[in-house]
Amino acid sequence: MLQRYAQTLLVISGLFCPFNWAFGQAPGANNGGDASSRPSSQPTTAPTSAPTQDGHSLDDKHSIEQPLIDPNSHEPLILSEAEWKRRLSEKQFYILRQKGTERAHSGTLLHNTRSGIYRCAGCGAPLFSSKTKFKSGTGWPSFYRSLRRRVKRISDRSHGMLRVEIVCARCNGHLGHVFRDGPRPTGLRHCVNSLALTFEDEASHKRTNRQKPESTGVMNQQK
Repeated sequence: MLQRYAQTLLVISGLFCPFNWAFGQAPGANNGGDASSRPSSQPTTAPTSAPTQDGHSLDDKHSIEQPLIDPNSHEPLILSEAEWKRRLSEKQFYILRQKGTERAHSGTLLHNTRSGIYRCAGCGAPLFSSKTKFKSGTGWPSFYRSLRRRVKRISDRSHGMLRVEIVCARCNGHLGHVFRDGPRPTGLRHCVNSLALTFEDEASHKRTNRQKPESTGVMNQQK
């Protein structure tokens, strides 16, 4: 009798084992659960880096608030439009970056007769020597020669005219135009916006390297 009762209990316990597998946990499972095996309710996001400009972080030592490299360097200077707007006055931006023209006889450097160097108002690069400045009667500062390798010439067909634009070789800032109606020895007239320039007197310039005059070159276009 006892033996038959024991067999009955074994059969009943065997019937409940599948329910433990179906509704309970698998053998060896951790009751607390592994956090790495549970799906997360938070989306996975990739780490983000600081915004960059020209390959440099905007908050590193290369930011626009830092001083520029040596203005006497020939290394090109490339800035965004927003950076130029922070650096320049509204009128300077109009001249240098938008190729504007100041009103004749309005420039502060037009009648400047001091000895020294005229630099780019955008990047500080030396462009012209006072030794080559002359009175052209046009209403804009005029030079018969630029400093060597400091000014680039570009064909300009704007406003229905064929002219030769001159820009700063370092930052491509618009300076004005060059014509073949200047005095000897070059016969050239670099007609420059006063707002595109800053002036450094000779005493200050003694601490910097002097630039050799640019060769006369050949001008194919004239006013």
